[in-house]
Amino acid sequence: MNGRSVARIKYLLRHIQLEEAEVLAQRTLEAQMATEVRHQVAAFMERRGMGGLIRGGR
Repeated sequence: MNGRSVARIKYLLRHIQLEEAEVLAQRTLEAQMATEVRHQVAAFMERRGMGGLIRGGR
C-alpha cells in the first residue's frame, strides 16, 4: 500500500458513520462471491460521492 492509498483510506474513515460501515461489513460477509463484495463496496462509495476514491481518481 502506498502513501496515496493510506490518505484515501483515512479520508474515507473520517467521512462515513460507524453504523454505515457496520451495515456494509455485514452485507459483504454474507456475500457469496468476490464480485458481489466489489459491487457492494463500489455502490456504497458512489452513494456517498466518493466513487473517485475507488476509480483511481477518474
